[in-house]
Amino acid sequence: MDVGSLEGYLQGMGRVLEAEVKGKVCVGQNTSVDRTAHILEPSLIEDSVVVGKDVHIGPYALLKAGSKVEGGTIIERSALFEGANVSANVVVRSSVVGEKASLGSDVIVSKSVVGQGSVLRDGVRLNPGSRVWPNVVVKANTIVEGVLLLPYDKPFYFYTDIGRYTGMLASSISSLIEALAKVEAQSLEFHLYRKDFERWIRDVIQTPELAEKIADLRKEGLKGEMLRQRLIRAVKELGKCTMEADCL
Repeated sequence: MDVGSLEGYLQGMGRVLEAEVKGKVCVGQNTSVDRTAHILEPSLIEDSVVVGKDVHIGPYALLKAGSKVEGGTIIERSALFEGANVSANVVVRSSVVGEKASLGSDVIVSKSVVGQGSVLRDGVRLNPGSRVWPNVVVKANTIVEGVLLLPYDKPFYFYTDIGRYTGMLASSISSLIEALAKVEAQSLEFHLYRKDFERWIRDVIQTPELAEKIADLRKEGLKGEMLRQRLIRAVKELGKCTMEADCL
């Protein structure tokens, strides 16, 4: 299965839970589960996790070490990674919440991905297919629908050679597409064959499937305008995103 996709990852996680915990609920050491909490099997709660009052967990839930879930929250068919902090009355269904991410009260996350270190303020709603990238803060009561929110602190700078900056940069999917369309072809070739595009997309945007597509373009030995067209096409296909929402 394609564990690089959200659905594939959740399917893989479900199979591991069925095989490893054998249809039961497993709880690690130094973990606190309130007596009023409801946990459905199969679920795995690792070490040093805190589960509050009237929390509903499972089935098919994974709470990694050090995560915290406050009262009245529902976690179904989802994974919380290490140190994730989920406030009261939150609903997380068929989703992944990254390491040290923080969800405020009354947040709804449905069939979505929350990147590591991101903060969703109170009342945020992630509709199915949404993705919040690492270290992004989403304002209270924002509705995110089918968009990609990208970090602005690690832009991609376009050069034509060492020390020859073009004056163009990209800090989001939409600005990357714009830059790819305008920058000199020499810059595209320079970064492609140094593997700069692949590293930035894998490490900052954290989308390995797109990085692999660009690696394939490099292996084809593409140049000039053909390279430009293929790069733009590959990036546009990423997540079928709504580019005008990049600024959220």
